[in-house]
Amino acid sequence: MRLLLVIASLLALVGCAHSPDRLERYRALSQPAKDGYDKYHQFLTDSQQERYLAAATDEERVRLLADLHIEERLSRYPPYVQTAIWSRDVVPGMDKEAVLLSWGRPDSVDRLDADSSKGIQQEIWAYRRGPQTRDDYRVTIIQGVVTVVEKP
Repeated sequence: MRLLLVIASLLALVGCAHSPDRLERYRALSQPAKDGYDKYHQFLTDSQQERYLAAATDEERVRLLADLHIEERLSRYPPYVQTAIWSRDVVPGMDKEAVLLSWGRPDSVDRLDADSSKGIQQEIWAYRRGPQTRDDYRVTIIQGVVTVVEKP
């Protein structure tokens, strides 16, 4: 149990490594602003997170989130895909945008040669995730739709 607490603490520090005062700026937010950040930060780029934390008012923060149209973008997906996105998971049936919403940009993309795939678009997106990014995840996308998710 103690080991898990140490690991969680280290991961929290790594998450704040982009900006030494990110955690302090988060702590200084109002509770509604913290709630908004907690709910939507997975959809924000690093620069958007910085803008959110640096915004002068809660109204600015609400506007920043509203301009992303996150709820609208998610509403186009069936419930099982929405659940996967909120859970930061990737499942078969997702399109590329859903994968990007869930896991962000892949670390690498391999596109199969059109001749060998008989004209069918096939891509393999690779992600390094997990402790110290040692685990490789592979997402096979055929004709724009996830067909296979390989997890270590």
